Amino acid sequence: MIYSSILLQTSSKATLNPSKFAILTNVRFIYSESAKGMEYQLTAQDYLFGGGIFITMVHALLLAAILFFNQRFSTKANKYLALAALGIAILLYYEFTGYTGVDQYIPWYIYELPIYMVSAIPVGIFYYVLFLIQPDHQLQKWERIGFWILAVNVFLDSLYLLIDGFIADETLNETLNNYVYYGTYIYLIICAWYLLLQALKRVNQYQKFLYDNYSNPKENSLQWLKTILLASLALLIPFMVGLILELTDQDIASEVAYVLMTTGMMILLFWMGYAIILKYNWFEVVPYEVQATEQKLSDKTQVYYEHLLQLIQEEKLYQDANLNLNRLSEKLDISSGYLSKIIQEQEQKNFFEFINFYRVEAVKTKLSSNEYHHLTIMAIAEESGFKSRSTFYTVFKKFTGQTPAAFRQAQGA
Repeated sequence: MIYSSILLQTSSKATLNPSKFAILTNVRFIYSESAKGMEYQLTAQDYLFGGGIFITMVHALLLAAILFFNQRFSTKANKYLALAALGIAILLYYEFTGYTGVDQYIPWYIYELPIYMVSAIPVGIFYYVLFLIQPDHQLQKWERIGFWILAVNVFLDSLYLLIDGFIADETLNETLNNYVYYGTYIYLIICAWYLLLQALKRVNQYQKFLYDNYSNPKENSLQWLKTILLASLALLIPFMVGLILELTDQDIASEVAYVLMTTGMMILLFWMGYAIILKYNWFEVVPYEVQATEQKLSDKTQVYYEHLLQLIQEEKLYQDANLNLNRLSEKLDISSGYLSKIIQEQEQKNFFEFINFYRVEAVKTKLSSNEYHHLTIMAIAEESGFKSRSTFYTVFKKFTGQTPAAFRQAQGA
């Protein structure tokens, strides 16, 4: 999500270019003979945008505090999400002070106190996804890469401060700092892409696990998290475009890209806060199990398959809304992995599609009968094993090409 916030280009850690914001944000730089050398004149639009940055920063701090200290969210996964929120808050602190000119009035040793740990955002998100899906997961060697990314980030930030503090030659100082500045952001972009894509891969694996093992997976689905990760990756694009435009001295065009990215990040962060605080049950997932090595089918496969069809068609196990692969495999006295392989080979479906096909057939039969005309469509769907209205309508349309209402009307029931 959220790593895209990383990089409002006008970071105070970069050499300030007087042309920045001149048109887009109406910040006017006035050079004076004073020791400060530069003052800001801000318009109402600037106060509004700066206020938005400040409010988002406070929101990120509160979100981090809630996730870290509130017992309701006391999990390892949420601790890492708190780290990501804290990273956003630190980023926005620098952006707010630099944007409004407040940094000119803050002693440098206080101003630089929050380490510019922007990499905490993608690192926190990656470990959040990892431990959300597998709370007891033991990190493999390569998965510890996030801690190395944080360490390199601290080193680069320290290097920037050392150059700024100990190299007196202004030309050399500016040249070296620009190398460190752009090098840091290129490094962070690469790390963000890698970690966010790894997180997305884990979510996709979990989603596949759900549909291979559960007939009503919506309550435990991480589709919302997948959407956030995709949005975060999308928000990295305007930053990269802005950075390229900045390097080619197209300041105004680059600023448009940066402000679009920052605005998108602010909206995404507030949406995440809403989701966490008011929809906290979204963050409860079923234990994810790594699928065992694929098994080969035996000579008894046809026997097991016929028994499976008997259980589904005659005993109507599909009516059990909580039916899952493990429960069904126990009735067949075979492993869940073996049953999954049988369904894939014989039906060319995953478990979700297999069970819901029979549910849809049951719904179709009832919708076609006058015996059930007094029941609503959703009542019939629930009687047939569906729990979610959206899942029912999606699956019914997939298997019939019609909505339930259109199908019922066509049957004249």
